Amino acid sequence: MSPAQAKLAEAVALVQGQEPMRGIMMLREIVQEDPDNVEAHWHLGLFSVQSGQFDKALERFKKVRDLNAEAFPDVWFYLGRTYATLDSTDQAIACFRKYRTLTQDTAIINGVDRFLLELENKQH
Repeated sequence: MSPAQAKLAEAVALVQGQEPMRGIMMLREIVQEDPDNVEAHWHLGLFSVQSGQFDKALERFKKVRDLNAEAFPDVWFYLGRTYATLDSTDQAIACFRKYRTLTQDTAIINGVDRFLLELENKQH
């Protein structure tokens, strides 16, 4: 494990443990030092969702998508959820459709289909 990976792991552990704000600050530091650190953006996006900061989550997930969507296929699911939460239905549908093509898991596909149906009904 490289020093950068160790710092990232420590930051995530802090967020999930007793010092969430310290962990978030460390993740932000990592992104400042290495703006293309896709894993740091990924975790910041997940923590933004957990704290209800969907506009920030959307920025982070877009960055993950742009940097390396192949390594983080779940980014399409989280983009879909975040767009849906922000009432950007067309973008949400597009993301869920993309995510659906990336998984073989029937349970996940069924869940995504339910989201899609709900969003498509919302459009009409």
